[in-house]
Amino acid sequence: MRDYNFFEPYVDRNRKSSSTSNVNYPLIIALLVIIVAALPVFNLVQSFMLDSEIDILQADVLNHPKYPLLAEADMMRAGIIDGKVRLETLKNMDTVLTGQEWLDEPFLFSLMGTVPRDLEIKNMALNPGKEIQISGSATNKPAIAELEFNLRNTQRFENLLVRSINNTETGFYDFTMTLSVKGVGEDASN
Repeated sequence: MRDYNFFEPYVDRNRKSSSTSNVNYPLIIALLVIIVAALPVFNLVQSFMLDSEIDILQADVLNHPKYPLLAEADMMRAGIIDGKVRLETLKNMDTVLTGQEWLDEPFLFSLMGTVPRDLEIKNMALNPGKEIQISGSATNKPAIAELEFNLRNTQRFENLLVRSINNTETGFYDFTMTLSVKGVGEDASN
């Protein structure tokens, strides 16, 4: 008679599962190390190849007969952008000056008519407080005093003040003067 082992199916399962778990871990680890070590080398080789391709393409672009035209177009584009910025500035200035009814050509001509011969106006600025700031250069101090006298004599200005007079190394006198136009501040406040 044959002896039946009731645990035999379970014993075979353990044998089967242990035989399938025979994985070669050192081989897998070695492959992973090789892959991890090969990736930077691959990237380095690819980077050198891209650098050489960039150099070739750059040489082709620089040697192309239309390349100088591209540089000229870039310069023109920069000039157009600069022109647009200047145009916007001029439009803003025009808007501000249009709002200043008293600041017109006859007023500016009368102001410039007071400038003596030995004096040069370098800059004239209109400050937000309706104050005009004049800076310039003169060959002598009496020319600055003559300008101040002439401006006072027109009866159009008040609060006339020479802020600074500096003797330069070249023998000229740089000066800064501020003045207000009579009646302008009163119109702005009404």
